[in-house]
Amino acid sequence: MNLKKQLVEYPHGTLGEDHCRWLEMDTPEVHLWEQQQNSVTDDHLGGWHGREALRQAIYRGMSYNETDHPFGSSLPIFCKNKVFYIGRLKEEQHTVLFAMNHTSGIQEILVNPNAMEADTDLDWFYPSPDGEYVAYGISRHGDEQSLLHIIETSTGTVLPERIPFTSFCRISWLPDSSGFYYSGGIASDLENAEKWVFFHQLGCGIASEAEAVRLFDPYVSPQVSPCGRYLTVNRSWEKPCTAFYKDRMSEAGWKPFLNELEGESYGHFYNSCYYVLTTNGADRGRIVSIPMETADDRSTWMEIVPESQAVLQQFAIVDDHIVISELYNAYSRLRIISIEKRDEKLVELPGFGLIEIPGAPDSSPFSVNEKNVYFCYTTFLEPSRVYKYDLESGLLEAVGQENNLDLSHLTVEEVFYPSMDGIEVPMYLVYKKSTDFSCSHNVLLHGYGGWNLNIAPSYIGEGRTCVLPFVESGGIYAFACLRGGCELGRSWWQNGRREKKQNTFNDLYAAAEYLISKGLTTTRQLAAMGASNGGLLTAAAVTQRPDLFQAVVSEVPLTDMIRALQDPYLSSYKEEYGDPDELEMHDMLMSYSPVHNVANGTAYPATFILSGKHDIRCQAWNGRKFAALLQLATSSNNPVLLKVAEGGHGPGISLAAEVERRLDVLCFIMKYLGMEVAEV
Repeated sequence: MNLKKQLVEYPHGTLGEDHCRWLEMDTPEVHLWEQQQNSVTDDHLGGWHGREALRQAIYRGMSYNETDHPFGSSLPIFCKNKVFYIGRLKEEQHTVLFAMNHTSGIQEILVNPNAMEADTDLDWFYPSPDGEYVAYGISRHGDEQSLLHIIETSTGTVLPERIPFTSFCRISWLPDSSGFYYSGGIASDLENAEKWVFFHQLGCGIASEAEAVRLFDPYVSPQVSPCGRYLTVNRSWEKPCTAFYKDRMSEAGWKPFLNELEGESYGHFYNSCYYVLTTNGADRGRIVSIPMETADDRSTWMEIVPESQAVLQQFAIVDDHIVISELYNAYSRLRIISIEKRDEKLVELPGFGLIEIPGAPDSSPFSVNEKNVYFCYTTFLEPSRVYKYDLESGLLEAVGQENNLDLSHLTVEEVFYPSMDGIEVPMYLVYKKSTDFSCSHNVLLHGYGGWNLNIAPSYIGEGRTCVLPFVESGGIYAFACLRGGCELGRSWWQNGRREKKQNTFNDLYAAAEYLISKGLTTTRQLAAMGASNGGLLTAAAVTQRPDLFQAVVSEVPLTDMIRALQDPYLSSYKEEYGDPDELEMHDMLMSYSPVHNVANGTAYPATFILSGKHDIRCQAWNGRKFAALLQLATSSNNPVLLKVAEGGHGPGISLAAEVERRLDVLCFIMKYLGMEVAEV
């Protein structure tokens, strides 16, 4: 292998050798090297005897025709007599936006990326309150660099406005549907990822000046009150805060709002108040009401929902009721509280599941139509499905498309295991009911542990938790709720980030050792996988505990925690991981940064690194460098494979591309655990 030694200077004047700095570049030489790596991987995985059977098993677990039932499996948005939702047309590669007359039930396609240029995807959409217009974002190749469009729903006419630099855009319409506030940038994310708040008046082709408030963040979210008088703006993804507000009827301009509160604070308008979910003084969250006319006077703030044993995630206020999505022992619960009577009840949800929050944590998972509250709910054994809760009758009803796949022969168990410091960590196990526990089994351990997020429980038949064929073939799927996530409160996140990031890795190793100690598996039968922050997790596991796993998948990872965090687009990641320009943080990052901890002569496990060619969140060079170093260093006969796939971080790629990614991951895992694909 043609690695090039290069003497480089790290922050704080440290000198060292970087054999793979050249692999960070997008040069013809690098592209050729990448193509050679892809070819080796394709030969290695494409020749496995079970590949085609596995492909069919993956297709079996996925749901294609989501339009057989109104709403499909996406959250419906109600505007006057129209309802909007996304779904997938049969045999098509990308989801489309539907509009349905809620009275007649007539459904029509409003935005169809499949009829546009190749690899075009719908990123997001926001209908106007009267349902006459929809603002939506389009990007290509999975790069998430949205271009904002506006469509008139009655005619299907796309207005001439094209607003660039609207990745991860959030939009809030004025009550009269005459215009909207939106988050946008002044350049591509690769040049400047910072976002500002702008206002766009319908029919006005002139770009507005940015609002006179700056948040220094790539994620910004404006919110207009239902009366149109007040405007707030949130900042940050993993640490959301309603930072500023202004009275649109006053000359006073923007004022600081919840900036000074320790913790995360974000909320929603209701009547004349702003209701805030805050972790200030409450590790698991509480809800406070703030009268907007006296917002600066904290003596007028009132606690409405105190902290409890459950972790508050999101809420909506409907007809004097607070509808709450919360986590209890890492799975979702639905709680209803009457503001006037102060009574409450828990609504039973089916199985260990997750109320899905679309987008960032400050996004609402609820949609409201009169006194009905809609949300999407998934379990390990059920795909995302729309549910409706009737506040009057108290009836919970599944109204989205039903999964036609019978998985009643599988079961889910929640266990708790001790980490290295004695902390009890929740973990889910999914397996066949017929599993014989008198012997060991192939186990696939999955984790994330970061960014104040939880990604499970979620359906095991698609997406990055596509492991259904593995379980059907006799394997046990284990998902560990590692520190760094939000499953058990703010402290759970705080104790798995920045200088405490090693706790996340230790929790993963403790999960593996627990599974082995219980006789469920052995090191020769144990695989690990993770993506994004979870890809960093498993990359670190390869270098820190190569003895623990037979096979490891690191998907769309960061692997060079010094160089990656110096990228301008990733500057906000320092909030989660730490700033390498600070000496203490630099040393901490170096202690686990995967590329800096590859050791020559180590017997590494079989390792598969999967990166996205157009990934702007975790650029492909991270995977290239890590693969090259492992290939040079390993003393074992286990392969180190690299695949730089079409598309980006994951969102926006075609169905076919997603199937190929899942197929490669499962092929690798099942091949190196010596498994056969079960006939079902």
